[in-house]
Amino acid sequence: MTLVVTTVHADRVEFLTDRASIDPAGVLVNIASKVRTRTGPVMGVTYRGRAGLMDVATAALFEAVDRHGFDRGVSVLVDLMAGQRALLERHGADFDLLIAGVSETEGIGLWILPSHSNYPGITGWRATKAPAGFAVALGGRIDIPALEAKGVERAAAVASIHRGTLLFDYGVQIASTMREASGFEDGTALERFAQCSIGGGVDLTVVSAACTTTLDLHTWQEDKVGEPIDAWRAAA
Repeated sequence: MTLVVTTVHADRVEFLTDRASIDPAGVLVNIASKVRTRTGPVMGVTYRGRAGLMDVATAALFEAVDRHGFDRGVSVLVDLMAGQRALLERHGADFDLLIAGVSETEGIGLWILPSHSNYPGITGWRATKAPAGFAVALGGRIDIPALEAKGVERAAAVASIHRGTLLFDYGVQIASTMREASGFEDGTALERFAQCSIGGGVDLTVVSAACTTTLDLHTWQEDKVGEPIDAWRAAA
């Protein structure tokens, strides 16, 4: 499971992401940013799901935007994905594609293209603009007691939410708690039990109407390509 925490503000979209790609055995195979950004036009795209499929979808989206502009480019991608839906579902496609960009008609925003209908008001296999104030955590949940155990005061976290700076102020702590819990999402899947899937490092990417900015918040130096991630040893 990848780490993606997204918050939508009136003037920007923020992505908190880890950098780890693991294979089915839980071995770290790559460490790299999970947000694809560009400046002409300004966009940032991240995802939950199979990296190969999402890389192809992102490349198709960028090409469509180059040819048709943002609004039409997103529509082209939706049509392309819908046309391949039956094939993708047969192969177990399960994804969330998160597209931050500047619409010609609606301005800066976040468009969500999921393979499911688990979000209230958002239909699967369609791109829907999320309202300002929308927030979602993929790869786990923001666990307040776990954050408090790391020294984050509840009142300070609440104040940070009201300021709109939660991910900047406490992104490393949020990622660390989700990393330490990531192997325990499904105790019935014995082959994945205690298998950590969040690692490499933590980035905060901010997409505004003017530009994209990526901040390197933290690097887990102990995570090595070719080895499983051991968040518990590192956290001890």
